[in-house]
Amino acid sequence: MSESSVLVETIEDTNPDLLRKCDVLDGVFMEYFDDPRFRDFVVYNDLALPLAHMISHSIITKEPEPMGILLIDEAYSQLLGNFGVTSDKAFQEVTEILEEANEAIKMVLPPINPEDEVEDERL
Repeated sequence: MSESSVLVETIEDTNPDLLRKCDVLDGVFMEYFDDPRFRDFVVYNDLALPLAHMISHSIITKEPEPMGILLIDEAYSQLLGNFGVTSDKAFQEVTEILEEANEAIKMVLPPINPEDEVEDERL
């Protein structure tokens, strides 16, 4: 068998769900790394986020060892949990998670009506 006929399986072929999670986590890594609202998440996931970034950008093309998969799965679950998102939806981008969290907040909290503001007694 020649080298040219060897089929190389990528993560996209073997585990597309892992690649999707890596794409979402890469969005956090690239766009929210310095955002103070994500500080604890970024610090805690100091291994998972760079790993997800390298997988998302095809720097790593083979599926990681089980510990690497565990890091990515945990980081993804934590991201959803931090925003109270319990949906089984397959999110493609971190912005979709933020939108889902905003929708959940709108359902729980009544809309703010400026006419109903209570005067501060300290004034």
